[in-house]
Formats: sequence, structure tokens, C-alpha cells
Amino acid sequence: MQYALEVCVDSFKSAVAAADSGADRLELASCLDAGGVSPSYAFVAQVCRRINTCKIHVLVRPRCGDFVYSQDEIDLITADIIQFAGLGAHGIVSGFLHPDGTIDAHLTVKFVELCKALNLDFTFHRAFDVVKDQRTALNSLIDCGVKRILTSGGHSKAFHGLEELSALIQHAEGRVSIMPGGGVDEDNAATILQVTGAKEIHGSFSCPQPSKMQFLHPKVHFSSKKTSFLHRRAGIMHAQSTIHVPEGEEGEERNEYSQEELAEFWGRRVASEEKIKIVKAALEALNSTADVERQMD
Repeated sequence: MQYALEVCVDSFKSAVAAADSGADRLELASCLDAGGVSPSYAFVAQVCRRINTCKIHVLVRPRCGDFVYSQDEIDLITADIIQFAGLGAHGIVSGFLHPDGTIDAHLTVKFVELCKALNLDFTFHRAFDVVKDQRTALNSLIDCGVKRILTSGGHSKAFHGLEELSALIQHAEGRVSIMPGGGVDEDNAATILQVTGAKEIHGSFSCPQPSKMQFLHPKVHFSSKKTSFLHRRAGIMHAQSTIHVPEGEEGEERNEYSQEELAEFWGRRVASEEKIKIVKAALEALNSTADVERQMD
């Protein structure tokens, strides 16, 4: 098996950038800054219709939070999987746990079997990183028949879980693919593969995309991102004397922000073609080395 690169994206622009840069597989999601939830049908349909150079997998996660689902949520997951299969997806990414931090094998088998019936791969996502015991969870997922497990080895970042990832791969013995993910970038991807023995790697490989928005309302706090931004900036800018808080005509406080600050706040992250090409080149070099070693054998 050659080394494969999976890129996680939450916009059509990122999907195109990743595909054009040589990604072997895309994972489509929404709201990656919140850990990722299921993308819209329209987004998946557009990607499946317009991109045919790589496999398309779709995250199915009906909400943020834990991985313990109600029956209503299970019904939503079922409907999403069927819909995404009909739109042309090649695989599903999801995960299910019991409240005690163990794998929900019953639900996992249910959805693995549904995916098989729809000719879809099933990847168990990083819910695996919050289980009580990864070795036990690995055995359970092998028994459930999942094709791959996305994991950082139980750490916030895969680079910090090299020892655990290596142990998981050795224990799996090829019965399931262990795909490192979490904090993977163009600087550490090749090292993670070489050290752990993994054959697939996952990351967003993104960079900031500035916004064209020219206004930021100082009194509307609709997300933790905005609140933290305002608090942080207020402190920094006060110290630098570059933020102004004059009195409005009605005696109301208003803030004025620089274009750079507005671009940072309203901006988002998109897949970087440069970063993905660097990782892809590194994987191709590893593939070439492996080919030479096989020929020598």
C-alpha cells in the first residue's frame, strides 16, 4: 500500500485547492473550528459533481459535543449517510461511544453494515481519542469491521502521540488502517509516517483567508470567538494606544478597528495549495523509496 494523503475541508474553495494539489482523498465537513459537524447536502453534491480526481468522504456528526447519540440523532445520521451515498460520496466518517468512554459497538456495526450496503468505506473518527482504553477500543473496532481509524494516539496532536500510534499500528497488524490526524502539518507529516509506520495521514493544511468585511459591531457577541477576540484585542490595543473608544452622538461607546483586525476576526481558514503540495511531494518521495526497497528485496 502506498502512502495516502487525506485533506479535511469545510468549503468548496478548500476542496478544489486540496484536489488540485494532489490530495488522494477529501473529508468534507462543516465548522472545522468547532471540531467539525456534518456538511450540507449542497456542499457535498457540488464537490462530488465537480471533483473527480480523488475520493470523497463525508463527516457525519449531527452536532458538536459528545459522541453519545439519542434515537432522534441516530435517525438523522442514518438519513445523512443514505443521502450522501446518493450524492456520490465514497465513504463516511463517524464515531459512537457509550457514556463510560467505551466504543458503542452496536451502533458502529449498524452503520458499518449500512455503509457496506451502500458501497461506502467507514472511518471511525477521533472519538477514538477520548475512549477509556485505546487498546480495548481498537480490538472492538476491528471486530466491528471499520476500515480505518483517525487518531492522534490519544493526544491533542498526533506528533505528541508517536509512541502510542506506533503501538496501535503494530497491534492492528493490518486488520484496520490507523490514520494519524490532529495537528498534522507540512513540517511533521513525513516524520509521523516514518516513525509510526502509518500509510495514511490526515490534516487540513490550512492558512488564514482574510475577510473583506469592513465593520465589526462592538455590542453583538454571538460567538465565543468574537468575545475572546474583543477581550484580547482590547488589552493589546490599549497597551499599544491604537484602539479608539470615542463617545458617540448618543453617548454610546463605539470601537474602531483597523482593517487588519477586521480581516483577522471575520476571516476563515482555507486549504493551502502550497502546504498540501509540500506534503504530497514528501509522500511521493516516501513512495519512491519504498518502491526501490521492494525492488532490492
